[in-house]
Amino acid sequence: MTPAEYLRFFGQCFGMRGQPLARAVEKTLETFDLVGKADTAAGALSKGMRQRLLIARCLLHAPSLLILDEPADGLDPRGRADLRTIIQRVSDDGVTVIISSHILRELDELCDSVAILQKGRMVVAGAISDIMDRYDVARFVYQVRVLGGADAAIGVFARHRVLVESDAVLDGLQTFGVRIPSADGKPGGDGEARMADLLADLVATGVRVVTVSRSKSRLEDVYDRLSDDRVN
Repeated sequence: MTPAEYLRFFGQCFGMRGQPLARAVEKTLETFDLVGKADTAAGALSKGMRQRLLIARCLLHAPSLLILDEPADGLDPRGRADLRTIIQRVSDDGVTVIISSHILRELDELCDSVAILQKGRMVVAGAISDIMDRYDVARFVYQVRVLGGADAAIGVFARHRVLVESDAVLDGLQTFGVRIPSADGKPGGDGEARMADLLADLVATGVRVVTVSRSKSRLEDVYDRLSDDRVN
């Protein structure tokens, strides 16, 4: 079957007929960027496009809830990126999306809320930002990339009592991973203000800063703390 035929078939399974079905198939093909493949055999599509077609099938009849089990399984990086875009688009349209996945890094930027299950029991649930704060993993860790002046940068880091977690050359640029302590030595607090002071000092010292980006903490950190090295 082609994607167009596949969608028409499942539309009929959902009780759709005539013009409403034809309009739904056309709109769904457009939404999921499948118009150019509408008459291609579905079996000839890439893994990412087949995954896209499967999700399109589920949304054809405009449900209010979509449940996905391991939607990124087997996808290459491009397919994963496309999947995130589609799920975000679906969510923006008002559909509630529930994802079951063990690839936690895929959920950091995709989900608003998360629930972690271990041994059949829910051990934590809530907004991702709240959970990160609760387990002290919303750390002020930054990646600083500089074009020259690496030795001077290290001196500035020491002056600001910054912990350098990594030091490497990436894509031809000296790249530091730095942790910014708060005034009282606890996580959070005034970390962003202290990073602003650090950046100003780097520039004033003559360090040619290319980029500064905050490293997002990961749900794996939370899971590791909860599992306490147990295999679940």
